[in-house]
Amino acid sequence: MKENHKAILHRKKGYSSAMMMFLTGPVQKPQDENETVFAIKLGRLTHYVIGDAQKGLPYGLVSRLIKLWIDTEIIYSSYGRGNVEKDYITIKNERVVSGYKLTIPDSLSDFLINCLGLSSGSVDIKELQNQLVRMASVKFRTSFKEDDGSLVEETNNFINNSRFSWLDNGELGKSYFYIDSNYFKNIVENHRFMVLDMALVKKFIRTIEGIDIYRFVKHISCTLKVASIEIPIKELQEQLQDSSPSDNFIKKIRKIIAVINKDSLVNAEVISSLGRSRHSFLKINSTKHLISKELFIKNK
Repeated sequence: MKENHKAILHRKKGYSSAMMMFLTGPVQKPQDENETVFAIKLGRLTHYVIGDAQKGLPYGLVSRLIKLWIDTEIIYSSYGRGNVEKDYITIKNERVVSGYKLTIPDSLSDFLINCLGLSSGSVDIKELQNQLVRMASVKFRTSFKEDDGSLVEETNNFINNSRFSWLDNGELGKSYFYIDSNYFKNIVENHRFMVLDMALVKKFIRTIEGIDIYRFVKHISCTLKVASIEIPIKELQEQLQDSSPSDNFIKKIRKIIAVINKDSLVNAEVISSLGRSRHSFLKINSTKHLISKELFIKNK
């Protein structure tokens, strides 16, 4: 019997499951407006972001902050402190959850400040509207190439339904996301200590990759079952599709790690023997023993 997809993902390297957390889309706007697929490879494992054919791929800073806000609200709601509301239906006299609704604030300025952590006026309203619509239609897919060349694939929805009511003044009326039930459960079960420190996130406004790496590294630190792992810098650079010279990339990663290490649940360092990417590693140490519910929700 062929091993199921979940089992395949489970036995892969520990950092592969982190991809779902930070995978959002390209850093820059795709040059081809018709491009609807963004992929990151990890050996035989490939993670895809699939955009709607009409709306396109989400990209850049705003899309990452929208996804971070949604994921954070899911996590806080699992502790009864978030804004995700459960919708119910009755099946055979049993009340069951039919969906998870997250309402978007009516004021886009409030949304920018209180949800995305940006200052009012820092993002063009049309760009915010654009990224909200793109994020609402995205799907995630993971594929694993077997020894015989066959592919095992799994596609996950993100948002099942959404409503955006743009008012004449550019504000939102009653607007919301309906989060896919499986996505909601995945975040709660596998990433429930993954709230980021927004003061640190704000330091990456001009280095967007920093947000991706922060989520990626924190996930690994919080879930490692061994003392540490080492990820080749060259492999990380390929995952992030960064084409800068290797020495420049290493400098960028060192600066990012210095910032995110201020999070008490992150412990990482760049180890370089000769200052070249092929001899450099990102070492991520486990902080699983430091996790506590009190630490996690103290600032909520």
